Amino acid sequence: MEAPRHDPLIEAAIRTTPGEEERRQAGAAYLQMLRENRTGGESEIIGRWGPGNEKRPAVRAKAILVAAFMVLIGWAAFFDYPDIYEVLTGRDVFSRYASGAAAMEKRLVVSAKMDADQKLLLFGDLSKKDQISRKEALYLSDPDNPAYLSEYALACLAQDKPLPPDFLETAGRIDPDNAWFVYLAAAAELKGFGWRERKAGWGHWNEGWSVSTEAASWLIRDRKRLDRAMVILRSARHQSAYQTYFSEMLGKRLAILPQRNPRERADSLEYLNSVNFAAGHIRLIADAIAARAWLAGVEKNEGNLLAAGQDAERLIENSMGVESGALIDEIVNRHCILQMAENVGPACEQLGLADSAAKWRRIKDRLSAWDGARAGGKLVVDGVALPVEMKTGIIGEHASLTVLHEWVAEQPALKDDDIAPRRLLDHEYVSHIGFYMALGGLGVVGIMLSLYRFFTPKVTRGLALRMAVQMTRVDWLWTLGLGIFLPFVVVIIINRLTPLGGRDLGIVGNLGLLPMAHFFALLVLWLIVPVWAVHWRLGTRLRIFGFGNWNTWVTGFAVACAAASLFVIKWAVVTGTVPELWTRELDYPHFIIAGRTASEAPLWIAAGLLIVPVLWLLYGTGAALLSATRRTLYRATAARVLIPVYASAMALCLVAAPFYKMMENHWFLRDGMNRFDPQMPSWSRYEYRVATQVRKELREVMGNEGSIPRTQNQLPRER
Repeated sequence: MEAPRHDPLIEAAIRTTPGEEERRQAGAAYLQMLRENRTGGESEIIGRWGPGNEKRPAVRAKAILVAAFMVLIGWAAFFDYPDIYEVLTGRDVFSRYASGAAAMEKRLVVSAKMDADQKLLLFGDLSKKDQISRKEALYLSDPDNPAYLSEYALACLAQDKPLPPDFLETAGRIDPDNAWFVYLAAAAELKGFGWRERKAGWGHWNEGWSVSTEAASWLIRDRKRLDRAMVILRSARHQSAYQTYFSEMLGKRLAILPQRNPRERADSLEYLNSVNFAAGHIRLIADAIAARAWLAGVEKNEGNLLAAGQDAERLIENSMGVESGALIDEIVNRHCILQMAENVGPACEQLGLADSAAKWRRIKDRLSAWDGARAGGKLVVDGVALPVEMKTGIIGEHASLTVLHEWVAEQPALKDDDIAPRRLLDHEYVSHIGFYMALGGLGVVGIMLSLYRFFTPKVTRGLALRMAVQMTRVDWLWTLGLGIFLPFVVVIIINRLTPLGGRDLGIVGNLGLLPMAHFFALLVLWLIVPVWAVHWRLGTRLRIFGFGNWNTWVTGFAVACAAASLFVIKWAVVTGTVPELWTRELDYPHFIIAGRTASEAPLWIAAGLLIVPVLWLLYGTGAALLSATRRTLYRATAARVLIPVYASAMALCLVAAPFYKMMENHWFLRDGMNRFDPQMPSWSRYEYRVATQVRKELREVMGNEGSIPRTQNQLPRER
């Protein structure tokens, strides 16, 4: 039945519609087409279009809303501006390592508020350009300090420059019985003396230090260098002390280096990685002894072999007697012992020194057995062995833990409370990013909704503005409550307060999907549920114009799939594996969990649940652009109503994101395992514990084999 020509309802609808009279008449005709043959509720609709509601929202109200939104932006920027600025300028944590030493030094000086003495201790004299001059200034500030002399010598060796002519004389004056300075002087002579040749059954010394089954061969490029170094080494046999001063200097530097936030820690780690290591020069000494032993075996020179054996024995006693705390020192010690055992032992066999050969063979066999007994791929947490990737953080930590604990047969005790802070820091960091990704997605959709008006006729555009007035406060509360706040609360509870959030696993343990997948699901819910809520509330108010007449089961199914994904993703990452198609076609990282063999089906199921609402969104976008004439007014009205709804979700993101920043700082400060400690001089407290355990196990491996039996009371004269 056709609506009457002068319908009071339609007259009220077009009363303040902007435009010319022809457009008002066109609007009346359009509404007459939409008006259904039903009665009831007209007076309420007309009342909401009454004189008090005819005007558009007041300018003052709009100004207040814009000001509130700007305040929220300022709130978020207050916490995140430093990080955003550093990312935009290439100064973020990940870019700092590529920024150069000079930039790192300036940042450390400023952040730690260093005085002149502290700068001198860390960097030397910063007014000098080269490292040798800087360290020389440190040494000259206290010429009787052997630690400063060692720093100066290490700088010279690092730059392949000769040591000062009076180096050994000075060392003999200020630290007369320390073999360390003799080793440094010998190392200065050994640069480029030769290398071990690669043979079948042998690993090159830079490719895993594998245990061999036959004697190595050496290519001696400079025999004179080797001989001079061996002459220097003789004096170390009779020196009773051995101290590298590396731990002492490291402890003093750790007390200065800042670590109040991830940016400061990144700079401090970059500095520590630039420190000149003492261990590399000890390795060079061991290589020289091994080469000398091999050469003695080839030349059948028993005197030189026994001298090399004594030098090897003394080097082992010295290096095993120092408590370093740095894992690199223990790794080098193992390599040195193995290198010398692999060369001295076979040479002793060639010359018929059976007792010595057996001794070195036992050392090599024990090292081989220890290598086989060491942990690999598993991390014992609270007494349970798990793949190392399952529980640890992603930003370098699971790799570093893998390197650390694979060197010990008996891992230092770890509790989940020890590794949880770094893991949870990663979760907060990714969640922080997730909110900003949701903010960006909502912003894009909001812009699209704002532009949608230009795809609708002017008549429809004006009528949509009038129809939006029918949304009462109750309608807005229902829309915001169901569409924005309910999904937010549900996702936050699931993500943070239940096992479904994956916070008991690291980012790699969650296959890189959690918590980001939850925030993607939140974005999808924020985009779909408000549409359903607006459809419901507009249908309640304006059903007489055909609003809400079509079936919404497809929308409900899309919402159900997005909500179900919140509960399915954790099951999928625990029981499934990343599909090969994702890694091959989508370049998705191929996260590998040691010992896990699982099906690809769970992740396909989880992905399918999220694909359904995404397809709904794509369908809705296309339908809005190509919709039938009868639905154009509803879609234009819904677009107007949804803009402030999505703006509310964006405001919620701006409110919540800084709290995640606070939680990042909270977990960073709680991460005691990875912090510097001057009392435990190493790159972290846990590395110190691992290095101490490696030293203990290496001493147990050596047992009483540290002494090589001598076949004669006096060594034959070396040639």
